[in-house]
Amino acid sequence: MSYSVTNIFATPLLVGHSDNAEIRKTICALAYAFKANAQDAGLVSDAWDYGVTSSKQEDFDRSGVTSAYSGSLFEKPEWAAASQFIYHLANDLVRSVYAGDDVVSLISMWTTVYPPGAYVPQHLHPNCLLSGVYYAKAPEDCGHLVFQDPSYIGKVMHNRGQGKFPTFPEKYVQEVREGLMVIFPSWLPHSTQPNKSAEDRIIVSFNLGFSAGVPRGGVSPAQSR
Repeated sequence: MSYSVTNIFATPLLVGHSDNAEIRKTICALAYAFKANAQDAGLVSDAWDYGVTSSKQEDFDRSGVTSAYSGSLFEKPEWAAASQFIYHLANDLVRSVYAGDDVVSLISMWTTVYPPGAYVPQHLHPNCLLSGVYYAKAPEDCGHLVFQDPSYIGKVMHNRGQGKFPTFPEKYVQEVREGLMVIFPSWLPHSTQPNKSAEDRIIVSFNLGFSAGVPRGGVSPAQSR
């Protein structure tokens, strides 16, 4: 008689890193410029779940601010170089596991500034295939990225005998650092830990798609070069 254990239905995370310090500096400057001039911009932390917007710098300094409600950044000329960088790094990551003929396109892109104490509650990205995040500024203790197993409710409801059958963690914590990019299925619930550093955490988030052509509003390799 023989025995084996097979882990099934794995969820892929694509993780890459770039040493391009100049683009990180550019993204941080652009993110701060957005914050300085933002009107009716989305707040994060405890305001995120309520879709609260504000034009007040004191709100941005307390809760954090995101351009998620302010249009896609790749449509803004000042973000062109950053958009090209994000697209090509993301495309390289996706192509490391996908060899099909479909075009990888950048559907939307936004930035978020998290001051000390700020975070984003658990959420997902509907109507997308893949989503990702790039860390332009990530000081030590700025808060890691947390993924939630979407099937954990069904698993724990029938798991009274803890330790009697192989089970797996309900959450996965992805450690973050400057220059890191993480790509994941858009249906995967995720959140961030609070920023416990004394500095801002600055990210660029994005959604990706596949198409035989280029989706309306998307960015193709040719457009982004």
